[in-house]
Amino acid sequence: MARRDFADILTASGFDVRREYRNLYDFVYNKTIVSESGYSCRSFWNLMDRVFSPDFFKDTSVSLEDFESRYGFIFPAFPSSVNLDRFLLLCEYVYNLLEKGCHCRELYDEGYRSAFRSQQELIRRVVDRAGCCGVVKNGFVVFVERDPLADEAATVLPNPISWQQLIYGHRSLKSNLEEKKKILQALGDYLEPRRKDLNDANKRLCNLAFACLNNLNIRHNNIEPGSSNFNAMFAALSNDEREDVYDEVYHILLLGVLELEYARDNERLKELTGMN
Repeated sequence: MARRDFADILTASGFDVRREYRNLYDFVYNKTIVSESGYSCRSFWNLMDRVFSPDFFKDTSVSLEDFESRYGFIFPAFPSSVNLDRFLLLCEYVYNLLEKGCHCRELYDEGYRSAFRSQQELIRRVVDRAGCCGVVKNGFVVFVERDPLADEAATVLPNPISWQQLIYGHRSLKSNLEEKKKILQALGDYLEPRRKDLNDANKRLCNLAFACLNNLNIRHNNIEPGSSNFNAMFAALSNDEREDVYDEVYHILLLGVLELEYARDNERLKELTGMN
């Protein structure tokens, strides 16, 4: 068997969620952190507890320990098993705490900002290897699993629809049909004034997208017996089955967004190639 070189080993290493969890946990609770100016503290947690303020997260917590116990941000040192959701929650917690530290005047004056930014970059790199990306939601960074369609649509859609539709894949929305429905409604509202253009670009996709919006309990009440919009087949589905349907609709609506963008690009290409 041929010897694997350094590059081969790195490429084949994959993503070890347990190892990455342990490394981040050690950074927060166990490792001495040293600033560019020579200041040091026995751990990032102790450093942030020293400067913690209720203004950090706009609540009434009086210490970092109080904040963690209030909201359940309790992370075991060596859990028997670590899933991706638990690891990403730790990443979100630490990343946003680092951000608060970057804007704390006392820590800035002590020269900790560079170390904080380096750790944020490391978290982003690890999260990327896990197939996820960061999205800003209500002023905080959360990490969602990558969806190529959603990533591309985000470059087209305006805010707040752009980040809202990326949030669709966040683990906190699992089984939350109402929140997913709001995102589908927002995408539908974006497509509505562009319906004619979408129909011209792809009539079948346009018809399917708006049929879904109007008949799958997204824009109208389609599950109440006796109503003019009642859809017996959809109403008979379980919540898990409805969520699967919504996930399909989500991708259909994203395709609609991108179809409009491709149609504009196609016109440019047709003109440049003399096809018009």
